[in-house]
Order: sequence, then structure tokens, then C-alpha cells
Amino acid sequence: MFSNIKQDLVYAARMLWKNPGFTAVALLTLALGIGANTTVFSVVESLLNFPLPVDDPERVVFVFGSNPSRDINQNPTSVDDFLDWREQSDTLEYLVAGAGGSFNLVGSGEPVRVVAFNVTAGFFPTTGYPLSLGRPFRAEESEPGGEKVVVLSHSFWQQRFGGRSDVLGQQITLDGESYTIVGVTHENFFFFNRNTALYAPLVLERGQSKRDERTTFALGRLKSGVTVEEADAEMKTIAGRLEDAHADTNEGW
Repeated sequence: MFSNIKQDLVYAARMLWKNPGFTAVALLTLALGIGANTTVFSVVESLLNFPLPVDDPERVVFVFGSNPSRDINQNPTSVDDFLDWREQSDTLEYLVAGAGGSFNLVGSGEPVRVVAFNVTAGFFPTTGYPLSLGRPFRAEESEPGGEKVVVLSHSFWQQRFGGRSDVLGQQITLDGESYTIVGVTHENFFFFNRNTALYAPLVLERGQSKRDERTTFALGRLKSGVTVEEADAEMKTIAGRLEDAHADTNEGW
């Protein structure tokens, strides 16, 4: 048996060596798959296991999807489901979406790959945490065609830009596109994980992905006087409507 395994491995190695193009594609596909799953796990691990540096924390909630029939709890949601949640909810003052990512940064030093958290407008008001410099994202910056802007983390601002106050309005290049720095987070603030270097607008459009592609995290702030239980009951009602309207993708969610 072991000799057969050895022969198979030798044959596979020879085939890969003779076909470098196929080998590169296969390795890239494997790397992307591992990277995507690692990113999702990192988001879940960070969000659930670290206390959030937010103001008035009893009003800040995560909104997860669940499917008890599949034994699934605390699951990200889809873009279209999130947009429906946001449109139909009356118990949440803010409901924002986020997704982990990364960028190749060029400018203000050596090129570097940085950890990012992409968020819809309203993210910083949802956390209730003030910025050290500048402003949060505007609504139009999370719309298709909106201006490309970033908010730097406090630690990255110090490391990369020397903590200079004139950083606001400066242009940096992320993945080959120009972004304007509009803010810097508070020194005690982090989200996604402690290595997050910057925050960029997350642009969501209906139909940009399938309704059963659930990779978007949702964060909300309860309206004054609303309890978690009341918001939970409302979201279950909304989920029921979506299940009726989209049974092929939302059954049991």
C-alpha cells in the first residue's frame, strides 16, 4: 500500500512540474480558499471574544442570522437580506454592515499589505466612539460611485504617518486606486481585530451577490428605550417575511 502511495506522489509531482501553469493556478486557488476562510474565522473570533470599545454598550448589538433546523447560529447574512433588515427595522437607530478585507498600500513609505475593515456609512456613529481626527463616512460614500475615502486606525496613523495632524486630505493608493484620508480613530478603538490598519466604505447593491451567500456582518444600535428582546422579536418577524418571499434561499432562516 505504501509503495503505491509513494508512486502516486512521485507521479503527481512530475505532472505538476511539467505543467507549471496549472500548478500555479491550483496553488493560487488553494491559497485564496484558505485565505477567505481564515478571514471569516478571524472576524468571528475577534467579534465574539473581545470586549468592544463602544459607547453606551448595552445599546450596541450584533445582528446574526440563524437556522435552527441546520443547527446554525450567529451566522453572517447576505447583502440583500441586510438591505431588507435595514429598510424594515423600526427598533434600530442604526444598522450597518461590515466585511473584513485587505489592501495593498502604496505611498507614504514602503508598499505593504494592510488589514482593513470595510463598513457602510453610520458605522462610527453606531459604535458611539469619537474619532481622534476628522470625520466618519458620509452616506454617499457608501453608494455606488461614491468618493473613495479611508479612516486610519490610531496605531497605523502613528506608525505609518508619524501621528501628523496634516494627514487629513492626504491621498494614498490602495489596490491601485486613490483614496483620501478623512479621519483617524480614537487611540482606544479597534474593530475586526487589533491589527486593523484602516476602515473603508463598504458599497452594497441589491443583486450584487446571491441571497444565500451569507458573508456580511451586521452591527446595530438600539433606539432609546428599545430592549434587545423587542428588537429580536422584530427581526424574527422580518425574517419570516423574507422566508415567505424567498423560500428558495431563506427557508428556516
